[in-house]
Parts: sequence; structure tokens; C-alpha cells
Amino acid sequence: MLITNGLEWGAYALEISLQNGIANSVRPNNIGVGVWARQMAADSAMVARWGQTASNIFRYAPWVGTALDVITRADESRQAGVPQNRIITDAVVDTSIGAASIGVGTVVSNNVTFYITSYMATGAKYGKLIGAIAGAVVGWLTYEFADVEIGNTGITPREALQALVSEETRPNPVNGSYYFLPFIIPADILNDLLNPGRIPQA
Repeated sequence: MLITNGLEWGAYALEISLQNGIANSVRPNNIGVGVWARQMAADSAMVARWGQTASNIFRYAPWVGTALDVITRADESRQAGVPQNRIITDAVVDTSIGAASIGVGTVVSNNVTFYITSYMATGAKYGKLIGAIAGAVVGWLTYEFADVEIGNTGITPREALQALVSEETRPNPVNGSYYFLPFIIPADILNDLLNPGRIPQA
């Protein structure tokens, strides 16, 4: 995740470097002040457009990275002979954790960027870069937290989510209901949701 986010950091850093180069350029003696100012403004606008385009493209890199990670793990599991239902369960869990990490990172990035650009003198120049780095780090920590044991339970968030999704470890119905997340859902409705292709029993 840090690697895919690094593409966005690189785009921001390159934009800052180019803008600094333009701002610090020395006007040749044979070019008038007005012409030089217009040229500088045009160059700066071109770099800004390039930076925005690169940012829009690389913003999706974490999603691509998550998808590739899920596909790679699923293929490795298939080659290892892991049952298909377990492969599907792991893919759902990995996708959910990846999406949650990206979502948390995006929220942090947007808020840090807004704060820096609004309240700091250098924010207009460095706000997006610092926000992107902060969001990526928090998103990565969120992803890693999925494999950290919860208290002294011996269970990680990833394993807990797998237990909720997996058919093998799903709890037995109690009085016709499943205890699922914070809700009690009727067993027949939950079965229909989890097994949409099953044939209803007469």
C-alpha cells in the first residue's frame, strides 16, 4: 500500500520541484519583464495541470494494488488446493480490509491537506504532499492492524471477519436466529443472503 501511494507522493513532489524551478528561473536580458511573466505563468499552469492529471490517475493506485493482492492470494490458494469457499471467504475479507484502509487513509489525507492549505503559510505548496503521506501512513497502519491480536483474545480483526464471513465457522442458529454482528437476524433470511443460489426447502 505504501508503494502504490508512493506514486502519488512522487507526482506531488515532482510538481513542487518543477514549480520551484519555474519560480526561481532567472529572466534573460533579451526578454522583457511582461513577456517573461506571461511565460512563467503559462509554464506554471502547465505543470499544475500535469500534476492534477497525475494525481487523478495515481489516486486509484491503492485500489489497483488491493485488487492485485487479492487476485494473487486467491491464485496462490487455488494452486495450494485450498477449498473454493475458503478462497472466496479470504478474498471478501482481504477486499474489505483493503477498502477500509483506503477509506481511512483518504479521510485523513483530505483533512490534513485542508488544514495545512488553510492555516499554514506554505500550505498551498506542500499541503497535498503532506496530506498524501499522512493518509498513506494511517491507511497502512489500519491495514496492518487487521493482523494484530485484539487484547488477549488470541484473535485478530482479520480472523474475526473471516469467522463472520466463513460458512464453516459461522455460529449455529439460536432460537431460529443467527447472532451476526450487532444484530440478531432470522436464520432463514440470513441463509438467503449468504446463499442466494440455494433452493428453498419445502
